[in-house]
Amino acid sequence: AAAEELGWDAAIVGPGPGILGSETRYGHGGMAALDAANAAVGLGLPVIVSPRMSATDPRPRHVGLSHHTRSVLELLLRPVAVPVPVDLDSLWPEAADPPPVGAIGRHPLIPREVDLDAYAATGLPTRTMGRDLGEDRLFFAAPLAAGAALGGAIGPR
Repeated sequence: AAAEELGWDAAIVGPGPGILGSETRYGHGGMAALDAANAAVGLGLPVIVSPRMSATDPRPRHVGLSHHTRSVLELLLRPVAVPVPVDLDSLWPEAADPPPVGAIGRHPLIPREVDLDAYAATGLPTRTMGRDLGEDRLFFAAPLAAGAALGGAIGPR
């Protein structure tokens, strides 16, 4: 009802940091992103999943594409857009599986330009989970790509 009343063109969701979990496949707060995405799908809205990615998280399940994002994408009712930075290869950690190309499963990747320097200059937070933007550029670049896609780049509903 809110989406219709407010004239939303799309919904953006994503599992973020600082959520508690059981260190299991589905036992984490990122599953709230799944609920929100499926609700938006039910309303007929285009859905963007902002992927949680990291180049330097000390936990292997969070390096590259986080298991939180993989779980959400695996269980979604239909394919959704997954924006990524156009320079994903240069941001991707060597310790992770190769970066996704073209799609993550049935979900198409939408490459978008990001400007991390401009973001840093905004005064918005540049630190997450003990790491700053310079230490984990991928962590910040992924949601910036999703924001760029939300700016109309995924098309009208």
